[in-house]
Amino acid sequence: MAKESSTKRTKSARKAPHAKPAAITPRKPLPPKTLAKKASETPIETLQVLFNKYLPAPSKPTRGNHENLTWTVYDGPTLGADAVLKSQVWDLFAVNMEGLYKQAQDPHIKWNPEEKREELFSELSRLVVVQDPQGDVQAFSMFRFEAEKNYYGRMEFLMYIYEIQVAEEFRGTGICRRAFTALESIAQDFQAQLTILTCFKCNAHALAIYEHLGQCTCACDL
Repeated sequence: MAKESSTKRTKSARKAPHAKPAAITPRKPLPPKTLAKKASETPIETLQVLFNKYLPAPSKPTRGNHENLTWTVYDGPTLGADAVLKSQVWDLFAVNMEGLYKQAQDPHIKWNPEEKREELFSELSRLVVVQDPQGDVQAFSMFRFEAEKNYYGRMEFLMYIYEIQVAEEFRGTGICRRAFTALESIAQDFQAQLTILTCFKCNAHALAIYEHLGQCTCACDL
């Protein structure tokens, strides 16, 4: 039988030195231009997953062509390379907007199809295209991640929603609300400071919808 040791483990009378907690250095926020660049480099597949995650269900039952809509995220060049989709997106934009451009009579924003096509299908543009079961485009939204100075001269990281266009037959079905809700949630995920919609002041119907969605007029537009 082993002999029991007469020694015992004892705690040292000296206090062990306390380690100082590591100082936490706050991470410096990335500049708005860097945030916009990083967001713009997000793969389309990732944007599609986020959009699907945040797209709300229809608020009321839909019938006929209003059912089973497909929502697909594209970058500008990819959509522009599909002749059929590009034509349908452009036709919807032209039908909805040509008259408003001319009605607005804004000397800085004239109806210029060539310039607008370049903007829509630019490598910076991201588009959400809504198609019916037959594959026809019934709505689309175009947005970008950008950085620009605000009214006070401070640089901000923004999601700029240039377009939410809906075919006449599909208006009142909640497409605009659903698209905006999903995009606004994506903007929050990327920590954008603002989500900005562009709209002609003469487009009273669209302004009323955007106000209903909680948007307010930018100070620079007053």
